[in-house]
Amino acid sequence: GLMLSGETGFSRSNRYDSRRTYDTWTHRAGAEGTLWRPLDFSVSFLYQDSHHRQTDLTFIRRQYTADVNWRLTRTISANGSLTFDDDGRRDYTYQTYGVGWTLTPKILLSGQATVTGGESEVSGDRRSAQLTYLVGPRSSLYVGVADVEYPSAGRTRGTSYQFGLKTGF
Repeated sequence: GLMLSGETGFSRSNRYDSRRTYDTWTHRAGAEGTLWRPLDFSVSFLYQDSHHRQTDLTFIRRQYTADVNWRLTRTISANGSLTFDDDGRRDYTYQTYGVGWTLTPKILLSGQATVTGGESEVSGDRRSAQLTYLVGPRSSLYVGVADVEYPSAGRTRGTSYQFGLKTGF
C-alpha cells in the first residue's frame, strides 16, 4: 500500500546573545510504500521559510529526499538514500548506502557509506562498520569503526572507534 503524510510547524528562535529573532515555518510532504514485498521506498519534500525579524530578510530552504530499503534475503538487507538540499545560498547532495547482515538472531553486522557533495568546504565522505550484539529486547552492545574525511580541516582523514551499550526503558 501507499501512505501519504504531511505536516506543518512553526518555531521562533530567540538569540539572546545577539538579540536576533528568527521565525521559521516548516512544511513537509511525503509518501511511502512497498513496491513489492522485499522493496520499500519513501520520498519527501521539505520547504522551510525562515524570517529574520530585525533585518526583514527571509531564507528559503528546499529539500528533496528518496529512500529505498531492500531485503535481499531473510538475513541480508540493503538501503540507500539520496537527498538534494538547496538553502538559497548553497546546493548540497547527500548519498547514503548501507548493508546489514543478521549473522545470528543476536548478532548483527552492518556497514554504511555516506558521500556529501556541494561546496568544497562541505563535500566529503564517511565509511563505517559496526558489529552489534543484542543483549535483550531493548539493550545491545556494539563496536564500530569509521573512516571520515574532514573537509574543513584541509580534507584530512581520520579514523574513529566506537564501543558501548545502548539501552531503552
